[in-house]
Amino acid sequence: MSDLNKYLLYSTLLSIFTEAFFVTYGVDLKLFYIVLIVNFTIILAFYEVKISTNHVLVLFFLFLNGLWGMTKGSTSFYSFIAQFIGICIVSLYYYSFFRVQKVKVEKIFQIYLRISFYLSIYGVFNFIYGKYILNNYLYRLQSIMLEPAHFVTIIMPAFYYYLASSIEKRKLSSLLHLLVLTSAIVLGNSSLGYIGVLCSLVLLIKKINIKNLVMVAALSIMVFVGFYKLSPEFQMRLDDSLSVVKKIEFKGHNLSTFALFSNIYIAEINLSNNPVFGGGLGSHVIAYYENIKTLPGVKSSLDYVNHIGLNAKDANSLLIRIISELGLLWIILIIYFIYKCSVKYSLISRAIITYFVMKLLREGHYFPPEMYFFVFLYYFNYLQNKKKEEALTEL
Repeated sequence: MSDLNKYLLYSTLLSIFTEAFFVTYGVDLKLFYIVLIVNFTIILAFYEVKISTNHVLVLFFLFLNGLWGMTKGSTSFYSFIAQFIGICIVSLYYYSFFRVQKVKVEKIFQIYLRISFYLSIYGVFNFIYGKYILNNYLYRLQSIMLEPAHFVTIIMPAFYYYLASSIEKRKLSSLLHLLVLTSAIVLGNSSLGYIGVLCSLVLLIKKINIKNLVMVAALSIMVFVGFYKLSPEFQMRLDDSLSVVKKIEFKGHNLSTFALFSNIYIAEINLSNNPVFGGGLGSHVIAYYENIKTLPGVKSSLDYVNHIGLNAKDANSLLIRIISELGLLWIILIIYFIYKCSVKYSLISRAIITYFVMKLLREGHYFPPEMYFFVFLYYFNYLQNKKKEEALTEL
Protein backbone atom coordinates (compact mmCIF):
# COMPACT_ATOMS: atom_id res chain seq x y z
CA MET A 1 0.00 0.00 0.00
CA SER A 2 1.44 3.37 -1.03
CA ASP A 3 2.06 6.22 1.39
CA LEU A 4 -0.76 8.18 -0.26
CA ASN A 5 -3.17 5.30 0.31
CA LYS A 6 -2.07 5.01 3.93
CA TYR A 7 -2.57 8.72 4.47
CA LEU A 8 -6.10 8.61 2.98
CA LEU A 9 -6.98 5.54 5.02
CA TYR A 10 -5.78 6.69 8.44
CA SER A 11 -6.71 10.37 8.11
CA THR A 12 -10.24 9.45 7.06
CA LEU A 13 -10.78 6.97 9.89
CA LEU A 14 -9.36 9.36 12.48
CA SER A 15 -11.56 12.16 11.15
CA ILE A 16 -14.78 10.36 12.07
CA PHE A 17 -13.96 11.12 15.72
CA THR A 18 -13.24 14.85 15.20
CA GLU A 19 -16.62 16.51 15.87
CA ALA A 20 -15.20 18.41 18.87
CA PHE A 21 -12.32 19.92 16.86
CA PHE A 22 -13.62 23.18 15.42
CA VAL A 23 -13.42 26.95 15.74
CA THR A 24 -16.28 29.36 15.24
CA TYR A 25 -16.01 32.53 13.15
CA GLY A 26 -19.64 33.22 12.29
CA VAL A 27 -19.81 29.60 11.08
CA ASP A 28 -18.21 26.45 12.46
CA LEU A 29 -14.86 25.66 10.80
CA LYS A 30 -14.44 21.96 11.50
CA LEU A 31 -11.26 19.89 11.26
CA PHE A 32 -13.34 17.24 9.48
CA TYR A 33 -14.13 19.66 6.66
CA ILE A 34 -10.44 20.48 6.19
CA VAL A 35 -9.54 16.77 6.02
CA LEU A 36 -12.40 16.16 3.60
CA ILE A 37 -11.38 19.00 1.26
CA VAL A 38 -7.70 17.99 1.24
CA ASN A 39 -8.44 14.28 0.78
CA PHE A 40 -11.12 14.80 -1.86
CA THR A 41 -8.67 16.97 -3.82
CA ILE A 42 -6.04 14.18 -3.62
CA ILE A 43 -8.55 11.57 -4.81
CA LEU A 44 -9.69 13.70 -7.74
CA ALA A 45 -6.09 14.50 -8.70
CA PHE A 46 -4.48 11.05 -8.40
CA TYR A 47 -7.24 8.48 -8.79
CA GLU A 48 -9.87 7.55 -11.31
CA VAL A 49 -13.22 8.31 -9.70
CA LYS A 50 -16.40 6.56 -10.78
CA ILE A 51 -19.79 7.62 -9.48
CA SER A 52 -22.52 5.10 -8.73
CA THR A 53 -25.74 5.49 -10.71
CA ASN A 54 -27.76 4.57 -7.62
CA HIS A 55 -25.94 7.23 -5.60
CA VAL A 56 -26.71 9.88 -8.21
CA LEU A 57 -30.37 8.81 -8.26
CA VAL A 58 -30.62 9.16 -4.47
CA LEU A 59 -29.17 12.69 -4.64
CA PHE A 60 -31.45 13.55 -7.58
CA PHE A 61 -34.56 12.51 -5.67
CA LEU A 62 -33.37 14.47 -2.63
CA PHE A 63 -33.07 17.49 -4.92
CA LEU A 64 -36.61 16.93 -6.22
CA ASN A 65 -37.82 16.63 -2.63
CA GLY A 66 -36.33 20.03 -1.81
CA LEU A 67 -37.90 21.61 -4.89
CA TRP A 68 -41.21 20.08 -3.85
CA GLY A 69 -40.92 21.68 -0.40
CA MET A 70 -40.06 25.09 -1.86
CA THR A 71 -43.05 25.07 -4.24
CA LYS A 72 -45.30 24.26 -1.27
CA GLY A 73 -43.67 26.97 0.85
CA SER A 74 -42.78 24.52 3.63
CA THR A 75 -39.02 24.95 3.16
CA SER A 76 -36.81 27.79 1.99
CA PHE A 77 -34.07 27.83 -0.64
CA TYR A 78 -31.38 28.42 2.00
CA SER A 79 -32.61 25.66 4.35
CA PHE A 80 -32.82 23.20 1.47
CA ILE A 81 -29.59 24.03 -0.36
CA ALA A 82 -27.44 24.07 2.80
CA GLN A 83 -28.50 20.52 3.62
CA PHE A 84 -28.35 19.28 0.03
CA ILE A 85 -24.82 20.54 -0.64
CA GLY A 86 -23.55 19.07 2.63
CA ILE A 87 -25.09 15.68 1.88
CA CYS A 88 -23.67 15.69 -1.66
CA ILE A 89 -20.10 16.59 -0.73
CA VAL A 90 -19.73 14.31 2.30
CA SER A 91 -21.49 11.29 0.78
CA LEU A 92 -19.57 11.59 -2.52
CA TYR A 93 -16.29 11.81 -0.62
CA TYR A 94 -16.91 8.63 1.36
CA TYR A 95 -18.11 6.75 -1.72
CA SER A 96 -14.94 7.82 -3.57
CA PHE A 97 -12.79 6.95 -0.55
CA PHE A 98 -14.03 3.35 -0.52
CA ARG A 99 -13.79 3.04 -4.31
CA VAL A 100 -10.08 3.94 -4.37
CA GLN A 101 -9.03 1.88 -1.35
CA LYS A 102 -6.55 -0.91 -2.08
CA VAL A 103 -7.35 -2.80 1.14
CA LYS A 104 -10.36 -4.93 1.94
CA VAL A 105 -13.29 -3.82 4.06
CA GLU A 106 -12.11 -6.09 6.91
CA LYS A 107 -8.80 -4.19 7.11
CA ILE A 108 -10.59 -0.82 7.23
CA PHE A 109 -12.90 -2.12 9.95
CA GLN A 110 -9.96 -3.47 11.99
CA ILE A 111 -8.34 -0.02 11.97
CA TYR A 112 -11.65 1.49 13.13
CA LEU A 113 -11.74 -1.11 15.95
CA ARG A 114 -8.25 -0.15 17.13
CA ILE A 115 -9.06 3.57 17.14
CA SER A 116 -12.29 2.91 19.09
CA PHE A 117 -10.37 0.82 21.62
CA TYR A 118 -7.61 3.38 22.21
CA LEU A 119 -10.08 6.27 22.48
CA SER A 120 -12.11 4.24 24.97
CA ILE A 121 -8.97 3.71 27.09
CA TYR A 122 -8.31 7.45 26.91
CA GLY A 123 -11.92 8.12 27.86
CA VAL A 124 -11.75 5.85 30.91
CA PHE A 125 -8.57 7.52 32.22
CA ASN A 126 -9.98 10.96 31.48
CA PHE A 127 -13.15 10.02 33.37
CA ILE A 128 -11.12 8.94 36.41
CA TYR A 129 -9.14 12.19 36.26
CA GLY A 130 -12.22 14.39 35.85
CA LYS A 131 -14.40 12.70 38.43
CA TYR A 132 -11.99 11.74 41.16
CA ILE A 133 -9.01 14.10 40.83
CA LEU A 134 -10.87 17.25 39.74
CA ASN A 135 -13.88 16.19 41.87
CA ASN A 136 -16.32 16.87 39.03
CA TYR A 137 -19.15 14.60 40.17
CA LEU A 138 -21.24 15.41 37.10
CA TYR A 139 -18.54 14.23 34.71
CA ARG A 140 -19.52 11.53 32.20
CA LEU A 141 -17.21 9.73 29.81
CA GLN A 142 -17.16 11.25 26.34
CA SER A 143 -13.51 10.72 25.34
CA ILE A 144 -12.66 13.32 22.64
CA MET A 145 -16.28 13.83 21.54
CA LEU A 146 -18.69 16.63 22.44
CA GLU A 147 -21.22 14.41 24.21
CA PRO A 148 -21.25 10.91 25.77
CA ALA A 149 -24.12 9.92 23.44
CA HIS A 150 -22.05 10.79 20.36
CA PHE A 151 -19.07 8.75 21.54
CA VAL A 152 -21.03 5.63 22.46
CA THR A 153 -22.88 5.79 19.13
CA ILE A 154 -19.64 5.69 17.15
CA ILE A 155 -18.01 2.92 19.22
CA MET A 156 -21.14 0.72 19.41
CA PRO A 157 -20.22 -1.28 16.26
CA ALA A 158 -16.87 -2.03 17.92
CA PHE A 159 -18.66 -3.06 21.12
CA TYR A 160 -20.91 -5.44 19.19
CA TYR A 161 -17.98 -6.88 17.23
CA TYR A 162 -15.99 -7.66 20.38
CA LEU A 163 -19.10 -8.99 22.14
CA ALA A 164 -19.92 -11.37 19.28
CA SER A 165 -16.24 -12.34 18.83
CA SER A 166 -15.91 -13.14 22.54
CA ILE A 167 -18.91 -15.48 22.31
CA GLU A 168 -18.32 -17.02 18.87
CA LYS A 169 -14.53 -17.17 18.68
CA ARG A 170 -13.80 -17.17 22.42
CA LYS A 171 -10.73 -15.00 22.00
CA LEU A 172 -9.15 -13.62 25.18
CA SER A 173 -8.07 -10.48 23.31
CA SER A 174 -11.67 -9.85 22.21
CA LEU A 175 -12.84 -10.23 25.80
CA LEU A 176 -10.27 -7.70 27.05
CA HIS A 177 -11.29 -5.23 24.33
CA LEU A 178 -14.95 -5.84 25.22
CA LEU A 179 -14.30 -5.01 28.89
CA VAL A 180 -12.72 -1.68 27.95
CA LEU A 181 -15.56 -0.68 25.60
CA THR A 182 -18.19 -1.83 28.10
CA SER A 183 -16.55 0.35 30.75
CA ALA A 184 -16.61 3.32 28.37
CA ILE A 185 -20.32 2.82 27.61
CA VAL A 186 -21.29 2.40 31.28
CA LEU A 187 -19.22 5.41 32.39
CA GLY A 188 -20.78 7.47 29.58
CA ASN A 189 -24.10 6.91 31.36
CA SER A 190 -26.04 7.63 28.18
CA SER A 191 -29.58 6.34 27.65
CA LEU A 192 -28.70 5.90 23.99
CA GLY A 193 -25.72 3.75 24.95
CA TYR A 194 -27.96 1.45 26.97
CA ILE A 195 -30.31 1.12 24.00
CA GLY A 196 -27.30 0.27 21.83
CA VAL A 197 -26.28 -2.50 24.24
CA LEU A 198 -29.80 -3.96 24.15
CA CYS A 199 -29.76 -3.76 20.33
CA SER A 200 -26.42 -5.60 20.33
CA LEU A 201 -27.87 -8.39 22.45
CA VAL A 202 -30.80 -8.80 20.05
CA LEU A 203 -28.43 -8.94 17.07
CA LEU A 204 -26.56 -11.83 18.65
CA ILE A 205 -29.45 -14.05 17.52
CA LYS A 206 -28.33 -15.75 14.34
CA LYS A 207 -30.97 -18.42 14.22
CA ILE A 208 -34.50 -17.60 15.30
CA ASN A 209 -35.84 -20.33 17.57
CA ILE A 210 -37.55 -20.50 20.95
CA LYS A 211 -34.34 -21.21 22.87
CA ASN A 212 -32.41 -18.26 21.42
CA LEU A 213 -35.35 -15.87 21.73
CA VAL A 214 -35.96 -16.76 25.38
CA MET A 215 -32.26 -16.55 26.25
CA VAL A 216 -31.71 -13.14 24.61
CA ALA A 217 -35.04 -11.78 25.93
CA ALA A 218 -34.13 -12.82 29.48
CA LEU A 219 -30.64 -11.32 29.18
CA SER A 220 -32.03 -8.09 27.67
CA ILE A 221 -34.56 -7.72 30.49
CA MET A 222 -31.83 -8.23 33.08
CA VAL A 223 -29.59 -5.63 31.41
CA PHE A 224 -32.50 -3.19 31.04
CA VAL A 225 -33.51 -3.53 34.70
CA GLY A 226 -29.87 -3.12 35.72
CA PHE A 227 -29.50 0.10 33.72
CA TYR A 228 -32.83 1.40 35.06
CA LYS A 229 -31.87 0.75 38.68
CA LEU A 230 -28.26 1.92 38.48
CA SER A 231 -28.70 5.03 36.31
CA PRO A 232 -30.91 7.77 37.82
CA GLU A 233 -30.66 9.75 34.57
CA PHE A 234 -31.89 6.83 32.44
CA GLN A 235 -34.66 6.19 34.98
CA MET A 236 -35.75 9.86 34.93
CA ARG A 237 -35.84 10.06 31.13
CA LEU A 238 -37.79 6.83 30.76
CA ASP A 239 -40.29 7.80 33.50
CA ASP A 240 -40.79 11.27 32.02
CA SER A 241 -41.23 9.86 28.51
CA LEU A 242 -43.89 7.42 29.70
CA SER A 243 -45.59 10.25 31.58
CA VAL A 244 -45.75 12.42 28.44
CA VAL A 245 -47.18 9.53 26.41
CA LYS A 246 -49.79 8.92 29.08
CA LYS A 247 -50.87 12.55 29.70
CA ILE A 248 -50.11 14.06 26.22
CA GLU A 249 -48.90 17.20 28.01
CA PHE A 250 -45.59 18.70 29.15
CA LYS A 251 -45.43 19.67 32.78
CA GLY A 252 -42.30 19.47 34.90
CA HIS A 253 -40.45 16.97 32.70
CA ASN A 254 -36.72 17.09 31.96
CA LEU A 255 -35.44 19.02 28.95
CA SER A 256 -34.28 15.90 27.07
CA THR A 257 -37.84 14.60 27.13
CA PHE A 258 -39.12 18.03 26.07
CA ALA A 259 -36.66 18.13 23.14
CA LEU A 260 -37.68 14.65 21.98
CA PHE A 261 -41.45 14.95 22.20
CA SER A 262 -41.66 18.56 21.03
CA ASN A 263 -39.89 17.54 17.83
CA ILE A 264 -42.14 14.49 17.45
CA TYR A 265 -45.09 16.87 17.73
CA ILE A 266 -43.69 19.13 14.98
CA ALA A 267 -42.86 16.16 12.77
CA GLU A 268 -46.44 14.95 13.07
CA ILE A 269 -47.72 18.35 11.91
CA ASN A 270 -45.20 18.52 9.06
CA LEU A 271 -45.97 14.98 7.97
CA SER A 272 -49.74 15.43 8.11
CA ASN A 273 -49.53 17.87 5.18
CA ASN A 274 -47.93 15.17 3.01
CA PRO A 275 -47.26 11.72 4.54
CA VAL A 276 -45.43 10.39 1.46
CA PHE A 277 -42.89 13.17 0.77
CA GLY A 278 -42.88 15.15 4.03
CA GLY A 279 -42.33 18.88 4.18
CA GLY A 280 -39.19 18.89 2.04
CA LEU A 281 -35.48 18.87 2.86
CA GLY A 282 -34.73 21.57 5.46
CA SER A 283 -38.39 22.14 6.40
CA HIS A 284 -38.45 20.83 9.98
CA VAL A 285 -36.88 23.87 11.64
CA ILE A 286 -39.29 26.18 9.78
CA ALA A 287 -42.29 24.10 10.86
CA TYR A 288 -40.91 24.07 14.42
CA TYR A 289 -41.01 27.83 14.93
CA GLU A 290 -44.37 28.11 13.19
CA ASN A 291 -46.06 25.55 15.45
CA ILE A 292 -44.14 25.06 18.70
CA LYS A 293 -46.34 27.35 20.80
CA THR A 294 -49.34 25.13 20.09
CA LEU A 295 -47.64 22.27 21.95
CA PRO A 296 -49.74 21.38 25.05
CA GLY A 297 -48.13 22.71 28.22
CA VAL A 298 -45.55 25.03 26.63
CA LYS A 299 -47.31 28.32 27.34
CA SER A 300 -47.99 27.36 30.97
CA SER A 301 -44.35 26.57 31.72
CA LEU A 302 -41.70 29.29 31.76
CA ASP A 303 -39.07 26.52 31.79
CA TYR A 304 -40.15 25.31 28.37
CA VAL A 305 -40.71 28.80 26.95
CA ASN A 306 -37.07 29.60 27.75
CA HIS A 307 -35.96 26.47 25.91
CA ILE A 308 -38.03 26.77 22.76
CA GLY A 309 -35.73 25.89 19.88
CA LEU A 310 -34.04 22.99 21.69
CA ASN A 311 -32.81 20.64 18.93
CA ALA A 312 -35.07 22.39 16.41
CA LYS A 313 -32.43 22.25 13.66
CA ASP A 314 -31.83 18.50 13.84
CA ALA A 315 -35.21 17.38 15.24
CA ASN A 316 -33.36 15.63 18.11
CA SER A 317 -33.39 12.43 16.04
CA LEU A 318 -32.50 11.50 12.47
CA LEU A 319 -35.58 9.28 12.29
CA ILE A 320 -37.87 12.14 13.36
CA ARG A 321 -36.20 14.52 10.93
CA ILE A 322 -36.44 12.13 7.99
CA ILE A 323 -40.11 11.45 8.72
CA SER A 324 -40.76 15.19 9.02
CA GLU A 325 -38.80 16.37 5.98
CA LEU A 326 -38.66 13.41 3.60
CA GLY A 327 -41.79 11.49 4.50
CA LEU A 328 -42.60 7.82 4.94
CA LEU A 329 -41.28 6.95 1.49
CA TRP A 330 -37.69 7.58 2.59
CA ILE A 331 -38.14 5.53 5.76
CA ILE A 332 -39.19 2.61 3.54
CA LEU A 333 -36.17 3.18 1.28
CA ILE A 334 -33.78 3.25 4.26
CA ILE A 335 -35.22 0.02 5.68
CA TYR A 336 -34.93 -1.55 2.22
CA PHE A 337 -31.25 -0.46 1.96
CA ILE A 338 -30.41 -1.94 5.38
CA TYR A 339 -32.20 -5.20 4.51
CA LYS A 340 -30.90 -5.48 0.94
CA CYS A 341 -27.25 -4.81 1.82
CA SER A 342 -27.13 -6.90 4.98
CA VAL A 343 -24.73 -9.84 4.95
CA LYS A 344 -26.24 -12.68 6.95
CA TYR A 345 -23.15 -14.13 8.64
CA SER A 346 -20.98 -11.00 8.66
CA LEU A 347 -20.05 -9.56 12.05
CA ILE A 348 -19.22 -6.28 10.33
CA SER A 349 -22.70 -6.04 8.81
CA ARG A 350 -24.49 -6.71 12.10
CA ALA A 351 -22.12 -4.41 13.99
CA ILE A 352 -22.92 -1.47 11.71
CA ILE A 353 -26.67 -2.08 12.15
CA THR A 354 -26.21 -1.09 15.81
CA TYR A 355 -24.91 2.27 14.61
CA PHE A 356 -27.86 2.71 12.22
CA VAL A 357 -30.35 2.06 15.03
CA MET A 358 -28.66 4.51 17.40
CA LYS A 359 -28.11 7.15 14.72
CA LEU A 360 -31.77 7.08 13.71
CA LEU A 361 -32.80 7.51 17.35
CA ARG A 362 -30.57 10.49 18.08
CA GLU A 363 -29.04 13.63 16.50
CA GLY A 364 -30.64 14.38 13.15
CA HIS A 365 -27.62 15.97 11.47
CA TYR A 366 -27.52 14.77 7.84
CA PHE A 367 -23.75 14.84 7.38
CA PRO A 368 -21.78 14.33 10.61
CA PRO A 369 -18.17 13.13 10.23
CA GLU A 370 -18.92 9.44 10.72
CA MET A 371 -22.35 8.67 9.21
CA TYR A 372 -21.45 8.11 5.57
CA PHE A 373 -18.35 6.22 6.63
CA PHE A 374 -20.62 3.58 8.19
CA VAL A 375 -23.17 3.76 5.35
CA PHE A 376 -20.57 2.99 2.68
CA LEU A 377 -18.64 0.55 4.86
CA TYR A 378 -21.93 -1.38 5.13
CA TYR A 379 -22.53 -1.08 1.37
CA PHE A 380 -19.01 -2.08 0.28
CA ASN A 381 -19.02 -4.97 2.75
CA TYR A 382 -22.13 -6.17 0.91
CA LEU A 383 -20.47 -5.74 -2.52
CA GLN A 384 -17.33 -7.54 -1.37
CA ASN A 385 -19.29 -10.51 -0.05
CA LYS A 386 -21.46 -10.56 -3.17
CA LYS A 387 -18.30 -10.88 -5.32
CA LYS A 388 -17.08 -13.77 -3.16
CA GLU A 389 -20.40 -15.58 -3.57
CA GLU A 390 -20.37 -15.05 -7.35
CA ALA A 391 -16.79 -16.37 -7.57
CA LEU A 392 -17.74 -19.50 -5.63
CA THR A 393 -20.80 -20.01 -7.85
CA GLU A 394 -18.63 -19.85 -10.97
CA LEU A 395 -16.38 -22.57 -9.54
